[in-house]
Amino acid sequence: MQRESHAIIIGSSLAGLLASRVLAKHFDRVSIVERDFFPEKPAPRPGIPQSCHLHILLNRGKIILEQLFPGWENELIAA
Repeated sequence: MQRESHAIIIGSSLAGLLASRVLAKHFDRVSIVERDFFPEKPAPRPGIPQSCHLHILLNRGKIILEQLFPGWENELIAA
């Protein structure tokens, strides 16, 4: 009897979302647990104190995101 494998990610920050994407290749199911509700429009979330800080994406990070999510860069530009 084969058992189902299940990974649980705590937090849906960018790091949590990327971790879940990578783990999806290795587990049957991946669940993300998040305590905050997502706002309808981009806005700081109350449970993330650094959400108001300036954020940047370095070129290597952009390359890795494009490998994990093909078409990501074009979707971001279009948005």
